[in-house]
Amino acid sequence: MLYSTSQWISPVARVNVELDNVGLGNRTHILDGGYDAWKAAGGSIDEKNMAIVDDRAPEFYDGSARGHSAARAGHIPGAHNVYFLTLADSVKNTYLTPQQARAKLVTAGVLLDRSVVVYCHIGQTASVDYVQLRRLGVPVKLYDGSFEEWSRHTDYPVVMGRLP
Repeated sequence: MLYSTSQWISPVARVNVELDNVGLGNRTHILDGGYDAWKAAGGSIDEKNMAIVDDRAPEFYDGSARGHSAARAGHIPGAHNVYFLTLADSVKNTYLTPQQARAKLVTAGVLLDRSVVVYCHIGQTASVDYVQLRRLGVPVKLYDGSFEEWSRHTDYPVVMGRLP
């Protein structure tokens, strides 16, 4: 899903063209009108239909540290914390087995019977959670702007503490 948070339509169109060039055009959709149109139509993050995973270290998730250039501390409401390094063996530089990854995600409260949206600081480390969820056959999306983008929007809610 491609969308814009600005009033400039061409960057989203350009990304769509490039995704089409690499063979992903039939899997790409544009949110017409961008985020503003979605919000105006009553859109929100619906926890009943998806799970949200914050893959940052616990101190960033709970808000005791701000992290990178985030405007605010905390996490997106409803997000469960699954630190990306817990889904890999950092000594061997390998992913956990699918069974081990499933256990970590379930223990963290992530419901795997629905689509999952993953995010981190800027969209990089959440890719580890993304890969593990794909290996489990779970439909997953990466919130590329991640928490740094979310935290800059003062009208977006942010939660402090260890609870989703």
